[in-house]
Amino acid sequence: MKKFFILILITFSFGNCYSQTIGEAITVDWEKTNNDAIIEYSKKIENDPNDVNAYVNRGFAKVQIEDYKGAMEDFNKAIKIDPNYDYAYEKRASLKEELYDYRGAILDYSKLIVINANDADAYYNRGRMNYLIKNSALAISDFTKAIELSPEYENAYRERAEVKLSLKDYKGAVSDYNKSIELYSEDGDIYKKRGIAKLYLKQNNDACIDFSIAGELGSEEAYELIKKYCK
Repeated sequence: MKKFFILILITFSFGNCYSQTIGEAITVDWEKTNNDAIIEYSKKIENDPNDVNAYVNRGFAKVQIEDYKGAMEDFNKAIKIDPNYDYAYEKRASLKEELYDYRGAILDYSKLIVINANDADAYYNRGRMNYLIKNSALAISDFTKAIELSPEYENAYRERAEVKLSLKDYKGAVSDYNKSIELYSEDGDIYKKRGIAKLYLKQNNDACIDFSIAGELGSEEAYELIKKYCK
């Protein structure tokens, strides 16, 4: 996870003093906050070496400062202490994703599902990982299960639509994009992609309407599609 930089280019200058951007100052404060957290959680661990929450929270703070090795060690330790601690698997899976270890993340999300078979987020996130390693059928299965468990799960509809679009299941993709838009209608990218699926279905007029809405919502690519397909 990258440090947060606020890109405000206002600087303060007094006489011959050096200037410092607000972004630099906030970055320093952010690092200090996480380093302070690491110190505090280390004290908790010293007082109670089996405090799994302290290990996971210290690991999360280490992720913020990009100490990925240290973070992984903390998550591993928490899981060793409590092999069914779902929060530790969740954070370790997120770190593995950050490190492009998608198969490793799948293993952790699968463990989360074993711990709680009704965890819609675990199915959704495992579906994302399966899609990234091109296990499209498994990705669709995971997104479908997430939707069964949480019928209002907008991201799951959107991601399942992405997979269907890649598999040339254009009708299925449009159906899922419809539901995604029903749940959240402010993302131009969804309209743009639904429009692309409609083009393949030879629904050009409806596709162009979607591109227009996408453009209104900020998608610059939508206007390129309008120039090409909506003359």
